[in-house]
Amino acid sequence: MFTLLFTSSTKQDVTTSVCLSVCDKVDECFRLIDEIFIRSLLSVQKVMINDKHCFELYGYDIMVDSALKP
Repeated sequence: MFTLLFTSSTKQDVTTSVCLSVCDKVDECFRLIDEIFIRSLLSVQKVMINDKHCFELYGYDIMVDSALKP
């Protein structure tokens, strides 16, 4: 018979590694969203209005799947 005992430090290590993995995925998701913003604005850079008396407002709707991929 095999018994697995979790000490508080083992539980904390497992929890920390899971949290770091999720945090890394969230950070990667936001990095990819930032790339979407930058690339889309670069693609319309030449046709943007460049007048100090008016402005353009760009809005984005980003869908994220269960794997945190935009």
